[in-house]
Amino acid sequence: MIQRDTFAVTLDDKKEILLRLYRHERIPQFYSSSIFTQVCETGECKPVSIILFWDLLGNYLRYALPDGQLLTKLDHIPFTPEDYKKFEKILADPYSVLENFAIEELTGSREKARIDEIDGITGATPKSISNSIVEGAVYTCYTIWHLAHGSISGHIATITDSIATSGWMLNEFIKSEDIDLRYWATKKLLGQPEKYPDEVRNLITSFDSTDIFGIKNLLSELPDDLLHQSWVQEHLWHQYEKYNFSLQKLLLEKYQRIPVDRHLKRYILSLAAKGNHRQQQLFNSLVFKPE
Repeated sequence: MIQRDTFAVTLDDKKEILLRLYRHERIPQFYSSSIFTQVCETGECKPVSIILFWDLLGNYLRYALPDGQLLTKLDHIPFTPEDYKKFEKILADPYSVLENFAIEELTGSREKARIDEIDGITGATPKSISNSIVEGAVYTCYTIWHLAHGSISGHIATITDSIATSGWMLNEFIKSEDIDLRYWATKKLLGQPEKYPDEVRNLITSFDSTDIFGIKNLLSELPDDLLHQSWVQEHLWHQYEKYNFSLQKLLLEKYQRIPVDRHLKRYILSLAAKGNHRQQQLFNSLVFKPE
């Protein structure tokens, strides 16, 4: 069953839009917004009606057009199939050069929006931005790209953070195929171990040792308070031999500043004997808790 929550947000240009959060079986999935906006101040451009979609962290996903709507260029010329393909590619690029310019710099004046009329004084030459606009639709490309990748991303991330407060929901995020969402949820759990003790224990002890990037993220985010705890040390050191060299090195480095439980000393020294020269240096600088 799909559920929807609605949030009103105000963007940097004071434009207010409504965000819809879609849930499936109570688990947040993605956001969308149905937008109707002017894209230029003259009669040359038709207003745009478009639906934009973002993931839970505010990254743009895709767009759709409402039934019966289409995109147009100057003089109300409809987009061609090739224009739509290029427009989709433009919106998919979060690092577009469109981020670096004001619309006036791209058009030379508020009355012009064709590639061959772009003002070259600012460096925004036809050649340098031609891949980032649909010819005859500079305003549309610029306006919608900034809506898709602008301040809305921060608003969405804030909303997600405010609703993802339960351990079960964060656990669901950690199961997601979205690696960024998994890492975000991992960081949030590890940042509040006193609030999510059961979830944190499950997270640390159930990680697949073959998930190299996941374990690297886990080790990198583990706070000192957790690294001090005996059960965490017990688990991590007994996983050591399952880790590849880079993860072994990371674990050794994490414990350069944190005393290790003395009851683990014999086991850890047996690991040291199998290490290379650099690893043995790190083993030798470990400090064990006094008896």
